[in-house]
Amino acid sequence: MSNSIITVIGTPKNGISILGQCLRMLGMTSIDDQAQTDASTIHSLLFQDLDHSPTMAGPLPQGWMQSPCAKRARQRINALIANCRNETGSLFLADPFLCRFMPLWAEALQEAGLASRFVLMVRHPWEAAPSLARVENIDLAKAHLLWLAHVRDALHACQDQGYVLVTFDQLLADPVSTLVRMGTELNMAWPNDPWSFSSSLLDFIQPRLKRHHASNLPDKDKQKFHAYERLYKEIRRGQWAGMAEGNAVEPRQLQNPNATLQTAKGIMPAQSSTTETTDWPDLVESLLDVIGQYEKQAASRLTEQKRIAAEPGHSLFAQVVFPSTRKRGEIVETIPLIADEWQHITLPVPEPILLRDKPIILKPLNTNGTVMISVLKLVKLTIGEVLWAAQTPQDFEALKLSGTVLRMPDLDNFILLATGDELCVCLPLMGKLPDCPVGFEVWMRACRGQQIIHRSIGYRQPRQKRSSNLVWLASYPRSGNTLLRIILNHNFGLKSYSIYNDNSDIGKIFEVSEVVGHQFMHWPLFLGKQHASKLQPKEFEQLDPLRYKTQNLKLVKTHSPYHEGFAKDKVIYIYRDGRAALRSFASYKDKFNQNNRSLSELLDTLLCCGDNMFGLWSEHALSWMQHPKDKILFLKFEDVVSDFNTTFKKIAAFLEIDPVRTDVLSFQQLQAINADFFRKGQKKSWQDLFDDARNALFWILNHETMSALGYDNDQHLICETLKTSGQKVARNSQKRGYSVECLMEFDQILQECAGIFSKNIDKVLNSKRLLIGKQLRKAYLQFLDFFKTHASQGSVYGWTNKWDALLNNKIFLYTVSQKKIIWGLRNGDEITSPSRRIDLG
Repeated sequence: MSNSIITVIGTPKNGISILGQCLRMLGMTSIDDQAQTDASTIHSLLFQDLDHSPTMAGPLPQGWMQSPCAKRARQRINALIANCRNETGSLFLADPFLCRFMPLWAEALQEAGLASRFVLMVRHPWEAAPSLARVENIDLAKAHLLWLAHVRDALHACQDQGYVLVTFDQLLADPVSTLVRMGTELNMAWPNDPWSFSSSLLDFIQPRLKRHHASNLPDKDKQKFHAYERLYKEIRRGQWAGMAEGNAVEPRQLQNPNATLQTAKGIMPAQSSTTETTDWPDLVESLLDVIGQYEKQAASRLTEQKRIAAEPGHSLFAQVVFPSTRKRGEIVETIPLIADEWQHITLPVPEPILLRDKPIILKPLNTNGTVMISVLKLVKLTIGEVLWAAQTPQDFEALKLSGTVLRMPDLDNFILLATGDELCVCLPLMGKLPDCPVGFEVWMRACRGQQIIHRSIGYRQPRQKRSSNLVWLASYPRSGNTLLRIILNHNFGLKSYSIYNDNSDIGKIFEVSEVVGHQFMHWPLFLGKQHASKLQPKEFEQLDPLRYKTQNLKLVKTHSPYHEGFAKDKVIYIYRDGRAALRSFASYKDKFNQNNRSLSELLDTLLCCGDNMFGLWSEHALSWMQHPKDKILFLKFEDVVSDFNTTFKKIAAFLEIDPVRTDVLSFQQLQAINADFFRKGQKKSWQDLFDDARNALFWILNHETMSALGYDNDQHLICETLKTSGQKVARNSQKRGYSVECLMEFDQILQECAGIFSKNIDKVLNSKRLLIGKQLRKAYLQFLDFFKTHASQGSVYGWTNKWDALLNNKIFLYTVSQKKIIWGLRNGDEITSPSRRIDLG
């Protein structure tokens, strides 16, 4: 028997049963699997003996641990644990009400020599409470209190224990990576590798398992139950801090569960009339105690509802009939069913030798409805060896049906529609069955209606190769990527990752991470290294698990220029006026500046040389624009800000999803979350650093890209000169009647441009020289032509001196013997030196 057990605790309707099924798929054994009286039954009987209801948020009766009820429950728990002593695999225990009775379980597990490793399963209260309210027929306020009671008990159960925190959203969004992370933090290897079983996991974990979304709760209810959301975020904050620091490799220790309740002081109204320190956890206990008194007054009504629910016709159940030598000739086992949920039924076969002459009969449903069976098995109980199985369409042909039933076509499962007499599925005779202890297993789901059939229609055709579920959110730094992620999170319910993990900014601030929808990615799972910031094209093949082994879209932020690694995936590329992007990027670099360089110097380096990692702004944008547009959605930052509705439509059509909400988070709301992070939000905040010279230099280097992106409406003379031919400029100039003073100003601006570039010319990388050389050469010739057209003004200008020095700098010198590049011309081409001086007189 294993000397440890994974204990999954949490609140009802938060996915504990779903996580339990995932653990079974990974080869884990539930202590419930071989028992007739499972943990759920033990809890139900104990609730009944204590005259307490599972839907009562108040505390259990005082002294319940010493009561005869607890002693009887302890005996059942001991028997359940003893039943697993022959199990050699890894054990787990999972039940929504486990945390309420954890003191009783803790004693039994300790006595049995089983060390618990806790998994704390949590779900947003605005999702769990509506689900509880619907299932248990209680009001929303009562459901939130019930969520609070279980959170309190779960936090106390984890006190001074190592635990792993898993959220319902994490499990649904990426079950494979979540289970891998669980194994890493629990310091254990799963019997089955999650990646190898990803297909089975993703077939089981479907988006429709989440019927309630926090964003869909009415605003009035959000205000009413805001305190519960605050507590949920406090619980998650500990997990987030560990992942942000890259230390999420070991279970965390919860030293004081009351500290979490105390931090979330909003759970209680503030008492401004006193200056004394309020003991918030005691107030929570007091509140729940008062609520418990009121709940007990309704115990008789709850008992009556339970009695009615147990009457025939109100519940679903299955029966398994085993042949027997007893007087009646059979043994009947009855199993309660949860409507439209997969259930794993395991039962020991009483007399296996009789199966050679008499079959096992499965009665999967006690009423009219639909049944889906994925597998039937007979296994050796001692070693788990499969003796017989039916799990393919060919295998299911060996089963005999009786009753008024139709078998529906399906490629993967055995689907039956019962419309009349009792439905029976007879297994074939087992002539070669060895004489040994045998167990019967079946995976099935059942419901009264036909929704199972409706959902299965989509699987009748052969499955096509799945397209990539990986979507890149690309941009040059500071171009609106964070705004895009906020929209995708707030309006589409889509979380996103980053190839940089953003530990120093977005990932460092919990409130910002929440509104952005930022998730940490465990990149070593795919790449074998901690970060993906310098991901090479050949390494993109290692991301196939994110493309093809995930059920939902995986959105990943990147600032990388385009390369062939992105070819398989969809991309949303958001761009912005290059001046605003560079200005904001310079401010970002200034925040982490370790060289004591001024903000202007940082901007000049970005303007002239680009960034070492992301390159030049124009080169970055052009790299994405020059590739097929069918897989790339281009969004203009300024249009996104001014017209959210059009943006929603574009994103919805591109990703083939619908928005979950259409309201917009204002910049004032974002600043209220964190004013330091959401700094200005101004469309033209770049103008404070872009004087005439920098603005002119920017247009000299980027006018073609700006024009291609639709930013060519600048009326500056230098911009017009770059956009048009010399003759057209001359005609326009004559019409405008440029004076000598105007030309002298033009001359001064160009000299300042050359001066800015000259100071940064040594920083230009080899890979950028050709592009910059072409741009400078073209601009030089156009400005030269412009000045020549104004020779009649009778003045001489010396701007060409600085440009000659700039263009003949060592970076751009052309030498045939060394086969270097200048002005975009390659070796062997004839080059003529530019004029040293031009007289305009």
